[in-house]
Amino acid sequence: MKAIVTTTYGEHRIAATDGDGNTVRIPRDPALGFEEQHDAACRALCEKMEWRGTLAKGHMLTNGVSTGRVYVWTGNPPWTETLTVPSGV
Repeated sequence: MKAIVTTTYGEHRIAATDGDGNTVRIPRDPALGFEEQHDAACRALCEKMEWRGTLAKGHMLTNGVSTGRVYVWTGNPPWTETLTVPSGV
């Protein structure tokens, strides 16, 4: 399964990568909040790679501080692997 990770890159950029070498860096936009800036970086990578679909997102925490976001595809993109977790686990 492909995931996209966004992180702050220096003081003025947000980076998005899929871990396979596909990366974009966009300038931080002070008019946007933290989450919106990371969403914009994720969208920029998806546009660059011509990926379409719906992603779920969550925080990436370091010592209790949000340092970025992790995005994963929902639905069934072609590279999807699944994991079923039984109830009660």
